[in-house]
Amino acid sequence: MLLGTGAVLLTALIVLGNLWADYQPLSWGSTYGGGDGELGADNPLHPPATMIVGTKGHETDLAVSLRNNGRFDVTIDRIEFPLGWLQTVQVDRGGVGPGHPLRFPDRIPAHSEREYTFKVRVNDCFNPGGASSMENLHVFFHALGNAHSAWIPIRGGFVIEGGKTPCPGA
Repeated sequence: MLLGTGAVLLTALIVLGNLWADYQPLSWGSTYGGGDGELGADNPLHPPATMIVGTKGHETDLAVSLRNNGRFDVTIDRIEFPLGWLQTVQVDRGGVGPGHPLRFPDRIPAHSEREYTFKVRVNDCFNPGGASSMENLHVFFHALGNAHSAWIPIRGGFVIEGGKTPCPGA
């Protein structure tokens, strides 16, 4: 009897430990957009993508939000755009207004959503007629005392279209 109870408790601890370590309550929120326009707004099957002009050094604002669907608060340590195409110049937290730059970490309470506005600079040159896209943000966060990271899908995605002039050496 004692051996059976011990085995059940050990199994429960292993399962709870795995759930604790893999806890990922974040999802894409209701806000997205900004940039330099939209692509695909006429496609009823897919949300429009946020378009960014791909001229190296070009700056634009991107609005995104994250939702904490979990029962516990989450602390966002940083948010990165993949592939290094975009450099974050400044981040403002939604609802606070421009001119109040956010410095991570930032806490998102349980069952809440937080909006962020990123001023980004295009880090690479994209030739006219070319395009590249991003469909996820890399979010680094703490929850339940553990560090985590997750790729959060972006509603509609971001499309970086080639600039007006050819890139040097192209």
